[in-house]
Amino acid sequence: MLLEYAIKDGKLINVKDVERGLKCGCICPSCREPVIARKGDKKTFHFAHHGDYVCKYAVESSLHLLSKDIISEANLFTLPKRTVQYIENGTSFDLEDSKEIRVDRVEVEQYDRKVKPDLIIYSDETKYHVEIYVTHKADEKKIEKLKNDNIYSIEIDLSNVGENISREQIKKILLENSNLKYWLNNPDSNLYKEERLKNAHRIDLVRHGFATHTEHCPKHVRDFKGSSYANLIDDCFGCEYFCGEDRYFKYIMCTKEDEEKPKEPFPPICEKCGAQMQLIKSNNRWSTNYMWGCTNYPKCQNLKNAYCPKCGGNLKRVNWQGSSFIGCNNYPKCKFSFTIWRSR
Repeated sequence: MLLEYAIKDGKLINVKDVERGLKCGCICPSCREPVIARKGDKKTFHFAHHGDYVCKYAVESSLHLLSKDIISEANLFTLPKRTVQYIENGTSFDLEDSKEIRVDRVEVEQYDRKVKPDLIIYSDETKYHVEIYVTHKADEKKIEKLKNDNIYSIEIDLSNVGENISREQIKKILLENSNLKYWLNNPDSNLYKEERLKNAHRIDLVRHGFATHTEHCPKHVRDFKGSSYANLIDDCFGCEYFCGEDRYFKYIMCTKEDEEKPKEPFPPICEKCGAQMQLIKSNNRWSTNYMWGCTNYPKCQNLKNAYCPKCGGNLKRVNWQGSSFIGCNNYPKCKFSFTIWRSR
């Protein structure tokens, strides 16, 4: 970016408003060395240091002072929307929309709790640190310091806005909602995240073809062979208990306590006529599976698949030592059984 603002008589001034060359009488906002106003026909008007001297912080310092002037003049600043991310690089959730605050005063490059932000905005009893990112983002060490000290901090990304950014463009970014502004740290969001994660637990994800499912769903949104699960996109996204998925889609975080699924009577009741159902062999001569058939047959010919309520395996009828009972095909891994009758 080119240096378009310098200091003259203690005030920030644009290169368009001064005479050409050294006659401008301006100094660099960072190093305070004399600058010349270059106002030729080929390049954009800008200031440059006199001689071969190079000041790498000149542009950033001018933007800091310009931002202070704009905010102080308007007595306004727009905070970015508040979001929370429960898992690193996971889904972000909106907590609060962007909002305007009244500004009491603005300080430039002053220390606060051993941190030196580009700007400090005072509003009522709250201080907001503002970092203006042109060439260097705030590093992890600084962000960790902000979190430990519960400092409200915002970064404004001007790294890709181009070298000809105008005062009006910067004013729009500062005073209106902009996706170039984001929170580096917000103690309110951190507290909310901490409280939610107290009750959160991990649920692993599994892939079935093109779909991603949870291994278990505390809400019992979907059931397959007696086991509950949820579809990540259709069910989890948008669920009030969902706290995001990890970047590799291996697990989600969920705050919902497991609900006891209402127990169905066993053997089940026919939903068509209300009679009890019995286990019958499948009509398929090659199948060894059993089905639930209505005891009101032939008046009621209702049939339904018979799955083990414990593991989801197929059920079978077993006759042993004068007793008849329903058992699971997954025996001995699953030892579910239900006695039909016993000999006396």
